[in-house]
Amino acid sequence: MRVHFYLFVLLQLLFVLLLSCNSRDTGSTSVLEARVENPKSLSNNSDLKGSFLRSYTKSRRKNLVEELYNEALEKDEKLKHLNRKIETISSERDDRLHPFDNYYSLNEEYWKSSRIAISAIRDTVLAKELTIIFDGIKTDHNTKIMDHRLKRSTIDFKYHELNDQLMILKLFTSLGMMQKYQSSSFPNIDHLDKLILEYDNLIKECEDFHS
Repeated sequence: MRVHFYLFVLLQLLFVLLLSCNSRDTGSTSVLEARVENPKSLSNNSDLKGSFLRSYTKSRRKNLVEELYNEALEKDEKLKHLNRKIETISSERDDRLHPFDNYYSLNEEYWKSSRIAISAIRDTVLAKELTIIFDGIKTDHNTKIMDHRLKRSTIDFKYHELNDQLMILKLFTSLGMMQKYQSSSFPNIDHLDKLILEYDNLIKECEDFHS
């Protein structure tokens, strides 16, 4: 099942990459790229000026996947609606599970307490008979709630699966926006060449000056 999941993710990634390549070739804009025309998260930031290492260190503090996704939410009503539904079921999960979780927990506490109470009985024969009786009742009860426990486990699995899908949604949404930024804001290497040349000239002037 996990293999199918990873194949699904890979196919989605290839799909996004193909859309990106097609948009560059034809001048069209993919759905993901169109969500935010000029993301604020990718605008020039004067705070990051300075050495390359310092810029990289400061920029790492940002979670650009989250920031880009949040910007997309502001522009895309369909995406916002989907995200709101995910937030709703996540926030309601504990409350909706509480009746069963509380019921199951109280029963487990009772069985534990009953074992302690039985162990306090000095008559070992009577204690053994009571243990058999209570173990049988516990087994019957556990059989009755087996379907509940299986569905509870399924909900836990679905909870994590939905979280994975949400993260994939954030990744693909931000990827489309990032690819558009990479295409439209690709830096001109001439500026770097010019700066290197200026450094070389100044280094040469210094050498000539003290030689």
